[in-house]
Amino acid sequence: MTVGEIINAINAIAPFSNQESWDNSGLVVGDIKQTVNSVIVALDLTEDILTQAENSASQAIITHHPPIFEPAKTFTADTLAYKAAVQGVSIIAAHTNFDAAAGGVSDTLAKTLGLKRIKSVPLPGETIAILREGRVNFETADEFARFIAKKLGGAVRFCDGGKAIKRVAVSGGSGKSFVNYVIEEGYDAFVTGEVSYDNFLEAKQKGLSIFCAGHFETENPAMTVLADLLKTNCPSLKITLGEQDTPITTVV
Repeated sequence: MTVGEIINAINAIAPFSNQESWDNSGLVVGDIKQTVNSVIVALDLTEDILTQAENSASQAIITHHPPIFEPAKTFTADTLAYKAAVQGVSIIAAHTNFDAAAGGVSDTLAKTLGLKRIKSVPLPGETIAILREGRVNFETADEFARFIAKKLGGAVRFCDGGKAIKRVAVSGGSGKSFVNYVIEEGYDAFVTGEVSYDNFLEAKQKGLSIFCAGHFETENPAMTVLADLLKTNCPSLKITLGEQDTPITTVV
């Protein structure tokens, strides 16, 4: 296959036209005509993932987070994008388009947490929805927090809105932009990767429990899903899930 054909396969799963206007999904590094026999799928481009690509003779890496995001004024030897280019490895990012996709990041998080009656929740004025909602049955925020930690395998920071947890909104990664909407719509809880202190403060005052379960932990399960979908859509391609862990160490 070529890089271009892989991009087309990803586009069938998570259309790049659905990415947010500020995003940088698509071909970030490389040549659309490059022949590819083996790829690595990973949440982030790191030194370890580049080494795994080299050891497995992979010609491309598919990441969730684009390694080039803000406009760059330099492209030097100490950057991962430069190292990938020198190594001859193309980098394709599937970021907010895969967040919103059916079966993507938000759906995977909702299913991992055992939510029932899952549905997409487009915000006012949006046609593409990243937010998901569903139903659970927990009497306390503490009980739900322990359940989340068990399911996602990381530490959970939360504020207790003082209500039983029944109607839940979820979003992988950074959910800060959804907090006001979730409060206004009267959800009992919001599960995401990270929000600000002010978000916690306002939510607690207005009766919303927020559960921050880690940016990595809320998104990484969907990388397995993406790899499996690509194996189905690209049967001739060797697809390997990169070995990766959160860069954050938590002391409790």
